[in-house]
Amino acid sequence: NRNGMDDFYLKFEGRDYIEVPTAAVQDLDSAFTISMWVKGDAAKQPQNDQLLEAADRGGRVLNIHLPWGSGQVYFDAGGRLGGNNNRLAKSADKGEYLGRWNHWAFTKDVRTGVQKIYLNGELWHEAGNMFKSIRDIDRFIIGANANANGGFYAGSLDDIRIWNIALSEEIIKEWQFRDINKSHPFYGN
Repeated sequence: NRNGMDDFYLKFEGRDYIEVPTAAVQDLDSAFTISMWVKGDAAKQPQNDQLLEAADRGGRVLNIHLPWGSGQVYFDAGGRLGGNNNRLAKSADKGEYLGRWNHWAFTKDVRTGVQKIYLNGELWHEAGNMFKSIRDIDRFIIGANANANGGFYAGSLDDIRIWNIALSEEIIKEWQFRDINKSHPFYGN
């Protein structure tokens, strides 16, 4: 890395996934940010897979496809699967999701009704009228669907960060290259 220290990342191949303990994500309800560095496998992307998915009693409450097989980036948050999620969708250029590292951040704030996607610290897509909060999460999977039986992501991830607040563009941009420490304005979130 830039500091001359070893830097490690997660490489997802085949049936790899991470199950996040639900206690760690119970505060994700009405405002949150999920950010990470992403490098899609250039030999496999785009394909129908999940970067992450969270569920409540089997129903999707949070989902990110980066991208889906069509090249669309999808960010579903709130409500439940079956057309009831708040969804952002936008076509991505191949350079935005495969063969090189890009920083992605996904935010939602039910109070303002705004959902946003940031790419490399810049606003990439947003929409209003997104007032559905996330219900209880009983399963949170990174790298596959919430059942961990399909949608396996092909690529690499680094510096996965989950916040229980919708971070501003300025904070996302300022901290995308920095290690999190007590000087971060939302260190406790």
